[in-house]
Amino acid sequence: CFCNNIEPMKSILGNSGVFFDIKEENDLQSKLKLVLKNPYLQEKLKMLSFKKSQNYTWESTTKLTLRFFYKVALNSSKDA
Repeated sequence: CFCNNIEPMKSILGNSGVFFDIKEENDLQSKLKLVLKNPYLQEKLKMLSFKKSQNYTWESTTKLTLRFFYKVALNSSKDA
């Protein structure tokens, strides 16, 4: 996974991502080339990303999202 090097992406992806600096004009291009030229790195990133993805499910994401909306709704009704 290629992503910019700002938070929260670095915390979320950890070592399973390749990060680039959005302020550097050719940084993404150089990171893409690095990975494309290195089959070992491709495999490593694939395995790490897959392992990390196992931490997320639709069920848990749904519960967390609904819990967040509930808290927002509760706080906004107190302000009214």
